[in-house]
This record gives sequence, C-alpha cells and structure tokens, in this order.
Amino acid sequence: MPEIATKFTKKFASEKSCDFNKLFNDIFSKLPEAEFYLVGGMTRDILLNKPKGKDYDFVCRNVPLQKLINALGTLGTVDLVGANFGVLKFLPANAKLKDAIDIALPRKDFATGTGGYRDMEAQADPAMPIEEDLSRRDITINAMAWDIKNQKLIDPFNGQADLANKIIRCVGDAEKRFHEDYSRMLRAIRFACRFNFKIEDKTWNAIKTLMPKINGTRMVDNKEQRIVPAETIGKEIMKSLKDNPRLAIKLLDESRALDFIMPELLATKGCEQPHKWHSEGDVWTHTMLILEKMETTEFKKEFPKLKIKPDFILALLLHDAGKAKTRVTVEENGEQFVRFYGHDIEGAKIAKTTCERLKLSRAETNKIVFLVRNHMVTMQGNIAGMKSTTIEKYYMGKHGQDLLTLLWLDALCSVREDGLETHQNYRDIKTRVQEMKNHLPTKSRGSTDLLSGDEIMAVLNIKPSKRIAEIKEQLRELQLNGKLTTKEAAMQYLKNL
Repeated sequence: MPEIATKFTKKFASEKSCDFNKLFNDIFSKLPEAEFYLVGGMTRDILLNKPKGKDYDFVCRNVPLQKLINALGTLGTVDLVGANFGVLKFLPANAKLKDAIDIALPRKDFATGTGGYRDMEAQADPAMPIEEDLSRRDITINAMAWDIKNQKLIDPFNGQADLANKIIRCVGDAEKRFHEDYSRMLRAIRFACRFNFKIEDKTWNAIKTLMPKINGTRMVDNKEQRIVPAETIGKEIMKSLKDNPRLAIKLLDESRALDFIMPELLATKGCEQPHKWHSEGDVWTHTMLILEKMETTEFKKEFPKLKIKPDFILALLLHDAGKAKTRVTVEENGEQFVRFYGHDIEGAKIAKTTCERLKLSRAETNKIVFLVRNHMVTMQGNIAGMKSTTIEKYYMGKHGQDLLTLLWLDALCSVREDGLETHQNYRDIKTRVQEMKNHLPTKSRGSTDLLSGDEIMAVLNIKPSKRIAEIKEQLRELQLNGKLTTKEAAMQYLKNL
C-alpha cells in the first residue's frame, strides 16, 4: 500500500495548477468529520501510472450538503449543479485549473427500467458508505476510490486486480448493469479498446445478448424517442475508433453492434473483388487489412507526424462501402469482369448517411464524405497530365494529407495477383505536391493567390464575370508550376495577354 500511496501523492504534488495538499488541509480543518475520496477515471489512471489530464472527481461523505457548500464557499467558488443528487462544481481560490472540480455526496442510482441513457433517479446520502456509492458504477476498474485522509485504496469489487489482469468486468450482475443503461455496453467496448483489455466472459455474453436493445425506442409525450441517443452512440463509437481501430471493429462486429449501428459496413463482407487486383480478398478483408497496416513500422515511417483522428478511421472503413451496391459483371472482349462503376459516388452517399445516423459534427461529416468521394481521383487519369490546380484542390487543401494517406493505404492493401507493387500513383502525386510547394512562398501555400479578383479587373479594365474565376485559375496554375512567382509578374502577364 505505501507504493500506491506514493502514486497518489506524486500526482497531487505534480499538479501545478492547484495545491491539493494545502486545499485538503484547509478543508479538513473546517470539516474534521469529512471523508474525501478521489473516484472515477483519475483513480484508475493513477494506478495505471497514466495520470494524464485534470479531470478530478471527488466524493465527500459525513457532511450535509449545505454545510459542505458553506465550508467550500470560504475556500473558492461553489456551484450546485445537481440539487437532487448532491453534486457541486468547486473552483479553489487562486487555483489555475481549467475545469472546476466535481464534488458529490455519496449516492445510489435507481434505474427507471427503460435502459435509457441517464434514465436514473439518484438519491444522495452523506452517511452512505463509500462502498455503496461505488456499487452503482459500471465496470470494476472505474469503481475504486482513494481515501485522501487515511491514504488507502477502497476497492470492494477487485478493480485493482482487473487492472493487473487487463480485464473489463461489470460491477455485480452484468445484465443488470446494462439494463440500467444500454450505452454502458459501448462504454465497456470503448474501455477495452482504450487499454487493450479483454472483456470478461459474463460481461461479454451480456453485451452480445442485449446489443439489439441499443436501437430501442419508447413513446414520450406521444412521440417515438430513442432509448439511447444517437449522439451518445456516435461519441462512444468514435472514441473506440480513436483508441484502437482494429480492436474496436472486431468487438463491434462480434458483439453485433455493427448490425444495428453501421450495417452498410457489414455489406462489404462477401463482396468479392477481381483477384487480379485484389488477391487479399473481399472488400471487408481489404478494409481490415488497412487497419492492420496502420499499426506497422512501415506506415509510421511513411507518416511520422500524422495524428490519426477517428473521423479519418471512419473514412477508411467506409471508403469502399459503395462497392456492395455497385458491383456488376460485364463482358469485355469476350471475357467476364467484375466492375464497381461509381462506387466512390455511392460510397459518399453511404458515408453521409452513416455520419448523420451517428450525429457527427458537420466538420467531421464533410471530411469523411470528401475522403470517400475522392479516394479514386488518381485512378481516373494520367497524373503527369493532371492540372496543378486539380492536384492542389484534392491534395493540398484542408484534407489533402488525409487523402494522400488514404491513397497510400488503399494501394498497399490492394494486393495484385502478380505481386507487383502498387504505390506508383502515390509517389507521383507526392512528388507533384512537393514540387508545387517548392514554387510557393511559405505564406502562400495552399491559400493565397498572386492577384485578387479586384486586381485582375483593374489590370484588364473589365467588369465582374465568370471570366475572373477562369483567369484566377490560370494564374494559379502558372504559380503552382513556378512560372509566376510575384504579384508584379502576374500583372505583367495579364497586360501581355
């Protein structure tokens, strides 16, 4: 236990934005009867030696709510955000914490029986044992508390052992926990992805049994309403994809979550591709291979500074989703061939539908749809003959690096039957992009034109028209090719027309 105490002592001592030692000395001097416990994710992460962030949650027992508010009010700012279940937001005086500290009374949750997210009634009781408060939590590794005054770990459900054994396990009866809130099934999967833990058998069986409930509805004021909000599902899915994409899809698939959340992705299973170009297998196999290759040294060497975001992962998953709907067999020169005409266009429609179902942000949706819609751009023409402005549009804009990364992964995982490598298009695009960047001043890369529309009209003495946009593109093409480098040169070029 001394070793564990050292972990918590170091975390509190390292927090430069708040002197926790002084804070609790002051609190206990005003409330000597109080018991304070650090609970939730911070407790778990300290035990894992990963105490990042400043998300502090405390439980205080043995003190009535109003007395606690009065005492804390002398030490900082206090806001009561949950009168019915005794939750306070506390910002200590002189602290530089970004977010207020959560302080709650011990409480017990009473599920209403709907399985709905937050469909629970809470009862706070300052005299309630901390073990009873912890019993309402979802999984054991989140059901531990650090007793600040007595410097000891409260672990009634063996969360510390599950941390050591890398196990995700429900507190108590798994089906009961999930019936209280069906979104907890996705949380369990998310924590398995975050820590690369195994989900314990009883917990896993309960997830597989109850996953069909994730899309359940109920009537509220004569209107049909989702039991688990789509926003909640979307957030859990995206967090899982961010933490461990390959494990996330494996667990979501095996739990049948994909059946109810992203059925379009399942349609790629069994969607066979021409063996000549895709000897790796069907569309699903191709997509899973991409997730596998993202974990390799080869990928990290090619993209050492790339920060993978969950919207990029979702775009990878959906980039060929349109193939299942567009697969046709055609005859060419007396032979039968499989083709996927317009699968990028169909895939973009599927991606948009999926994003809307998950209630993703407009920015995330636009990015995913852009990547899926344009992942075939370099397959539809001679790269050497492509206009520089076209390459700039797709590969030097807001999502250009992501599209280039998708091109690399897609090519790598399109395994030709003859064994020939497939990265020539990627190399050609990468070379063109670098050459164009070399022709642009740093401040101009990807954004600034040599001349504005007003300047073009002034030089040519013409009125606003569609011709202005055409001239701007012509100037930009010359600029990207290194033939025009200054405003003066661009003006002279126009005068010479």
